Amino acid sequence: NEPYCSTTRAEHLQGADPEGSTVLVGAVLAPAGSAGGAAPRLALTAAGAEAVLQPTARGKVVAENNTYWYFEPGRAFGFAGEPRLQRRSGGADTAEGEDRLSWHLDGNGGFRATPSA
Repeated sequence: NEPYCSTTRAEHLQGADPEGSTVLVGAVLAPAGSAGGAAPRLALTAAGAEAVLQPTARGKVVAENNTYWYFEPGRAFGFAGEPRLQRRSGGADTAEGEDRLSWHLDGNGGFRATPSA
């Protein structure tokens, strides 16, 4: 469990045991005023087979478990609840909508986590 701003590298993701593994990715939302010890909650999660960690070309996704994943080493990793993505020069998904997580790789940390309302 690392802060949102922590650097994640492609090798951190690719270092998982790929044979039959399930990948779980999530974002934790800390409640307002959580300094008093209120428990954080998972705001957005998705699970998929090891196929979601296979590099994808720009504009391509891997459909897994009703979720659309992308992984571009050196740029970004993420998922959305629909196949429509807008990937900018940094690789992150900038499309409007809910149920999206996008993470910069190899330098900048988290980009967005947009749960359902």
